[in-house]
Amino acid sequence: VSDTRQGDEPKVAADIVTEGALVWVRFNDETDFWQLSQFPDASAAFIALNPADGAVQAIVGGYSFYQSQFNRATQAKRQVGSNIKPFVYSAALEHGFTLGSIMNDAPINQWDRKSGVVWRPKNSPEVYDGPIRMRLALGRSKNVVSV
Repeated sequence: VSDTRQGDEPKVAADIVTEGALVWVRFNDETDFWQLSQFPDASAAFIALNPADGAVQAIVGGYSFYQSQFNRATQAKRQVGSNIKPFVYSAALEHGFTLGSIMNDAPINQWDRKSGVVWRPKNSPEVYDGPIRMRLALGRSKNVVSV
């Protein structure tokens, strides 16, 4: 058995698999071994841009085209907030913030003087951590910190 995972070495079998878990395996003809062929629980997309000119360098639309032909990078509909956060955080880093900078993750109200409407951005789920390092806010996708 070969294990290429990163992180701490499993101590007991239950660290790898538990009773009732569905485990996908396949036989590898090249190595003559059975190997795990797990599909991740999460679905994600990735787009890499050239910082010099904004040109797309790479697009990954999902884990396995065989499993799903749906391209999450080009076909999924997302709210703009999820897409713009990397640019907001990049701008903050360019203006002197660091990943260790303390941000305030607390409910806020934004008043629109023209319309007279109060806008209250929220986290999803609606949990606020108060003072939080920028690295954690980005990792937890905190909407309020991005505002």
